[in-house]
Amino acid sequence: MSTALNSKQEANERHQARKLERYILQYKANQALSKDVKQQMGIVEDQDPTLFEELSLKRKWSHVSKDPSKGLKDEGMNQNSYWSMLNHLPAKGVERIVTERILNYDKDTCDLILQKILMQKQQADLKKEFM
Repeated sequence: MSTALNSKQEANERHQARKLERYILQYKANQALSKDVKQQMGIVEDQDPTLFEELSLKRKWSHVSKDPSKGLKDEGMNQNSYWSMLNHLPAKGVERIVTERILNYDKDTCDLILQKILMQKQQADLKKEFM
Protein backbone atom coordinates (compact mmCIF):
# COMPACT_ATOMS: atom_id res chain seq x y z
CA MET A 1 0.00 0.00 0.00
CA SER A 2 2.84 2.39 0.83
CA THR A 3 4.45 1.91 -2.62
CA ALA A 4 1.18 2.93 -4.26
CA LEU A 5 1.07 6.06 -2.12
CA ASN A 6 4.70 6.84 -2.93
CA SER A 7 4.16 6.43 -6.66
CA LYS A 8 1.04 8.60 -6.50
CA GLN A 9 2.99 11.24 -4.57
CA GLU A 10 5.84 11.09 -7.11
CA ALA A 11 3.37 11.41 -9.98
CA ASN A 12 1.82 14.43 -8.27
CA GLU A 13 5.26 16.02 -7.79
CA ARG A 14 6.13 15.45 -11.47
CA HIS A 15 2.80 16.97 -12.47
CA GLN A 16 3.40 20.03 -10.30
CA ALA A 17 6.94 20.45 -11.69
CA ARG A 18 5.70 20.27 -15.28
CA LYS A 19 2.89 22.67 -14.44
CA LEU A 20 5.43 25.15 -13.04
CA GLU A 21 7.60 24.79 -16.16
CA ARG A 22 4.56 25.43 -18.36
CA TYR A 23 3.63 28.52 -16.35
CA ILE A 24 7.18 29.85 -16.61
CA LEU A 25 7.22 29.36 -20.38
CA GLN A 26 3.83 31.02 -20.74
CA TYR A 27 4.92 33.88 -18.47
CA LYS A 28 8.09 34.48 -20.51
CA ALA A 29 6.11 34.37 -23.76
CA ASN A 30 3.54 36.87 -22.38
CA GLN A 31 0.72 34.42 -22.97
CA ALA A 32 -2.63 34.76 -21.28
CA LEU A 33 -2.39 33.74 -17.63
CA SER A 34 -4.54 34.58 -14.66
CA LYS A 35 -3.46 37.51 -12.50
CA ASP A 36 -2.62 35.20 -9.62
CA VAL A 37 -0.32 33.05 -11.75
CA LYS A 38 1.36 36.15 -13.25
CA GLN A 39 1.98 37.49 -9.75
CA GLN A 40 3.38 34.16 -8.56
CA MET A 41 5.68 33.88 -11.59
CA GLY A 42 6.84 37.46 -11.06
CA ILE A 43 7.67 36.67 -7.44
CA VAL A 44 9.55 33.50 -8.44
CA GLU A 45 11.51 35.45 -11.06
CA ASP A 46 12.36 38.24 -8.60
CA GLN A 47 13.38 35.89 -5.78
CA ASP A 48 15.68 33.64 -7.80
CA PRO A 49 16.27 34.78 -11.39
CA THR A 50 18.89 32.08 -12.01
CA LEU A 51 16.53 29.27 -11.04
CA PHE A 52 13.77 30.88 -13.08
CA GLU A 53 16.03 30.99 -16.15
CA GLU A 54 17.19 27.40 -15.64
CA LEU A 55 13.62 26.15 -15.40
CA SER A 56 12.62 28.03 -18.53
CA LEU A 57 15.55 26.56 -20.46
CA LYS A 58 15.07 23.04 -19.11
CA ARG A 59 11.85 22.49 -20.99
CA LYS A 60 13.34 23.76 -24.23
CA TRP A 61 16.19 21.27 -24.12
CA SER A 62 13.92 18.36 -23.37
CA HIS A 63 12.50 18.97 -26.84
CA VAL A 64 15.75 19.89 -28.61
CA SER A 65 17.66 16.91 -27.25
CA LYS A 66 15.78 14.73 -29.71
CA ASP A 67 17.33 16.70 -32.58
CA PRO A 68 20.28 18.79 -31.40
CA SER A 69 20.72 20.44 -34.78
CA LYS A 70 17.50 22.37 -34.12
CA GLY A 71 19.08 23.91 -31.04
CA LEU A 72 22.04 25.08 -33.09
CA LYS A 73 19.76 26.79 -35.63
CA ASP A 74 17.75 28.66 -33.01
CA GLU A 75 18.37 32.31 -33.88
CA GLY A 76 16.88 33.63 -30.66
CA MET A 77 19.51 31.90 -28.57
CA ASN A 78 22.75 33.72 -27.82
CA GLN A 79 26.01 31.85 -27.42
CA ASN A 80 26.15 32.13 -23.62
CA SER A 81 22.71 30.67 -23.06
CA TYR A 82 23.53 27.87 -25.50
CA TRP A 83 26.44 26.69 -23.36
CA SER A 84 24.51 27.04 -20.12
CA MET A 85 21.67 24.98 -21.61
CA LEU A 86 24.10 22.15 -22.35
CA ASN A 87 24.27 21.62 -18.58
CA HIS A 88 20.65 20.48 -18.64
CA LEU A 89 21.05 17.97 -21.44
CA PRO A 90 21.16 14.28 -20.62
CA ALA A 91 24.42 12.49 -21.47
CA LYS A 92 23.00 11.07 -24.70
CA GLY A 93 21.99 14.53 -25.84
CA VAL A 94 25.52 15.85 -25.25
CA GLU A 95 26.98 12.88 -27.13
CA ARG A 96 24.80 13.78 -30.12
CA ILE A 97 26.12 17.34 -30.16
CA VAL A 98 29.74 16.73 -29.13
CA THR A 99 30.67 14.04 -31.63
CA GLU A 100 33.88 12.02 -31.89
CA ARG A 101 35.01 14.26 -34.73
CA ILE A 102 34.64 17.39 -32.58
CA LEU A 103 36.58 15.73 -29.76
CA ASN A 104 39.38 14.83 -32.20
CA TYR A 105 39.50 18.43 -33.47
CA ASP A 106 39.70 19.69 -29.90
CA LYS A 107 42.50 17.24 -29.09
CA ASP A 108 44.48 18.24 -32.20
CA THR A 109 44.02 21.93 -31.39
CA CYS A 110 45.19 21.44 -27.81
CA ASP A 111 48.24 19.54 -29.08
CA LEU A 112 49.09 22.40 -31.47
CA ILE A 113 48.70 24.99 -28.71
CA LEU A 114 50.97 22.95 -26.44
CA GLN A 115 53.58 22.62 -29.21
CA LYS A 116 53.56 26.39 -29.80
CA ILE A 117 53.92 27.09 -26.09
CA LEU A 118 56.87 24.68 -25.86
CA MET A 119 58.45 26.20 -28.97
CA GLN A 120 58.13 29.70 -27.53
CA LYS A 121 59.67 28.49 -24.28
CA GLN A 122 62.59 26.93 -26.16
CA GLN A 123 63.13 30.12 -28.16
CA ALA A 124 63.11 32.18 -24.98
CA ASP A 125 65.66 29.80 -23.40
CA LEU A 126 67.89 30.05 -26.48
CA LYS A 127 67.74 33.84 -26.37
CA LYS A 128 68.79 33.78 -22.71
CA GLU A 129 71.76 31.54 -23.53
CA PHE A 130 73.06 33.79 -26.29
CA MET A 131 72.56 37.03 -24.39
